[in-house]
Amino acid sequence: MKKIITALMLFPLLVSAEEVHKEAYPKSMGALGDSITRAANAGLRRQRSIFPWVMANFFWRSYLRTVRDQNGSFDRPIYSWTTGSSKKVMSHRRRLEELSGKKIKYYNSGITGAKIGLVWQKELPRLKKWSQDNLKQDYPDYVTLMIGANDLCTGSADNITEPEKFEEHLTKILDEILENSDKTKILVSAFPNVNLLPEILFDSRWGARKKCADLWRKFPICPAITRAKNQDQINKVRDYYERYHEVIANKITDLRDVYGDRIRFAPNVKEETFTDDDIAVDCFHPNYYGQRKIANKSFESTWWAD
Repeated sequence: MKKIITALMLFPLLVSAEEVHKEAYPKSMGALGDSITRAANAGLRRQRSIFPWVMANFFWRSYLRTVRDQNGSFDRPIYSWTTGSSKKVMSHRRRLEELSGKKIKYYNSGITGAKIGLVWQKELPRLKKWSQDNLKQDYPDYVTLMIGANDLCTGSADNITEPEKFEEHLTKILDEILENSDKTKILVSAFPNVNLLPEILFDSRWGARKKCADLWRKFPICPAITRAKNQDQINKVRDYYERYHEVIANKITDLRDVYGDRIRFAPNVKEETFTDDDIAVDCFHPNYYGQRKIANKSFESTWWAD
């Protein structure tokens, strides 16, 4: 009889704990980043570039981007690792909605081609305005940030964003969110190792008769890497890739001393193995298979992973 009474007394506590756990899921979400966050060309798999309609789609979007200056022409945010809706990717948003059983309000503020400076200058103000207008708070409950690929993939190795400048902008971004929105959790994800592109894709097919190397010669796709002139340039980009991630890891360690577990680093994406099957028709961006790998690895570092 005593056991029954004890169980009945504990039941409300168990229910309460479950409710608290459900309440811990974010009700809103925001994404900051570049073309990976915007899932540029993610729906166009490179393996299908042998089909004329796939290449026609790609060249049409290239025309819109270069001639008409429509920056978002490549974007396919339904495949985004962070806020996407596609089952092919299972983004953070989809997983959280399935775990919580509730829809999440979200805004993907990423901009294709963005460097970290643009996140501070344009993306963050856009996210803040959306959040204030739609959520009546400065920032969403959960914000993801992946940035740095374009800081490396500039015109040449001589124009790469210096790690000190990278840290300066990163500090401003994270401080702004953490100081002004005490409900917000931030996950800063590593970005894929773009230094491996030549190794993965140099001889991979592009179109019916060409290779990715032919595309890189014709178009400036991450030229600091795909058009590196000597080993010194290659080494510099590799070194800066590591230094960016050291900056991120150290900054988050420092901020956790102040803000506790409101901010985390997702380093596992850095070590993920990508193959040419994971790359889009542009021989650079992850397709939806690659986006899924990013989603899987980065979600491991969230507050809601198994």
